[in-house]
Amino acid sequence: MSTGKVFCFSESKILMLTICSLNKKAGGVSEYDESQALASKLVKTKDDLLKTRREAFDLLFGGQITWQGVPLGNLDYNKELRLGRDFGGNVKDVKYLPAIHRYDGRFYVALGREGRAKLLRSKHHVLILSGLYGLVTPAEPIQLYSMPIERGSKVQEIWKRNDVLTRVLVEYMQINRIKRVFDLIARSDYRELIDWDFVANATGAEVLHCFSVMGGGEDALLPFAKFVKNFALEATDEKLLAINPETELEGVLIRDVPYTRKDLPTEWREIIQQSKKEVASPPISVAEIPDELGIGQPSDIKTSGDWLISFTDSFRKSLLQIGDKKIEGRILEAVAWLSQNPTKVIGDTNIPLKGKPVKGIWRYRLGKHRILHLPDNEKHVILLISIDTRETAYESLRNI
Repeated sequence: MSTGKVFCFSESKILMLTICSLNKKAGGVSEYDESQALASKLVKTKDDLLKTRREAFDLLFGGQITWQGVPLGNLDYNKELRLGRDFGGNVKDVKYLPAIHRYDGRFYVALGREGRAKLLRSKHHVLILSGLYGLVTPAEPIQLYSMPIERGSKVQEIWKRNDVLTRVLVEYMQINRIKRVFDLIARSDYRELIDWDFVANATGAEVLHCFSVMGGGEDALLPFAKFVKNFALEATDEKLLAINPETELEGVLIRDVPYTRKDLPTEWREIIQQSKKEVASPPISVAEIPDELGIGQPSDIKTSGDWLISFTDSFRKSLLQIGDKKIEGRILEAVAWLSQNPTKVIGDTNIPLKGKPVKGIWRYRLGKHRILHLPDNEKHVILLISIDTRETAYESLRNI
């Protein structure tokens, strides 16, 4: 239970947010320094954070999640994972390392020994997003684990439920009177765990989102590390508060919106290219979709299209995450329409995307949802690539 005591790391009003990494260092010590844990800095949301960490822990070993075909619980990184104090448990045979030393991916390798030490000494606040822990401090003791966050996954779902991470972040910012947040998260599946508008409204702080001018998604982590190491960690509050949106520093574009400019590399090219590489389902008719995907079928839907339908696992996951039968029915109606003529331009409803990276892909607009599909004229099969609600992401794709 919380003691009601509130801790502050420093007098800085700057917070930087980044993400964990797939690669991690093994080993550690059994001593658990609770004073370095994020939960010890919280009052209102401490129990929610630990409860959701425990849920993530149980999910990891529940056999419901796989990583590249292997159940998460069977991965080497998870073989020594125990229900220790970091999850509100009491197991003592646990190996801990501070998060900044446990993580060993692109961002952390680029920081190097000097950058990691500089980060720990910095007066500014830094928090790290994690699939298993939610949010951790750089000095927080964590175990060796592997729990990737993917769009539409159960991992993403539990951390978005009840806005737990948003509320944890808001409390931390309120306790420390944060005035400006630098979002250095890089990946959209992590970034969307936070309701940024709510954060800004609840704290009065300004949120600035960072993007690399050289690459989207994880490719941005290297320039982010250089930006943090060479500039941000040692800059004064005044200097960081004086940065205006649309400023470019150390190859990093700083914006007040959570998406990059249309003329710069975007993560969505990578997401689409990766989705196209996924093993597609065997082609089926529109009439077979409700049974195959487990969604309802409107009684008046026309299912006599000439084209067959195939879909990626990304499309299946995204559709099942919607959880609204009415919207599912409208999506099925849209797919039925596409099966009649998927390459017919209808105003701004069904259009081809432009540019080599997305050549051949079409975007069907359905309210706030966007269905990306790839028609194969020779086989008469439509590959449903993905469905999403982020309008800004798809609008940025139109002129690629």
